[in-house]
Amino acid sequence: MKAKAKLEKIRCKNCGKLFLPKRAWQKFHNDNCRVQYHRMPDALKKRISKIENELKELNEQFEIIKSSLNSLKKSIELLDKAIKKSPV
Repeated sequence: MKAKAKLEKIRCKNCGKLFLPKRAWQKFHNDNCRVQYHRMPDALKKRISKIENELKELNEQFEIIKSSLNSLKKSIELLDKAIKKSPV
């Protein structure tokens, strides 16, 4: 018997609602969204896909910047401690 992979919440490809998929390949939170998406013109689907990719890229950049800021904050805290301990 195969072990079930733990799935994470994802956004519905049509409406953007967060949901926990029942299957690894599930992209829509319900049948209505799935049908709506597949009736959408291809040009609009491409535009949505492009925006999703840009958003994903921006989120990755944000995480890198956030990590850098946390590192800088820790460095500043260490410098403050060192300054306070050093004799004037």
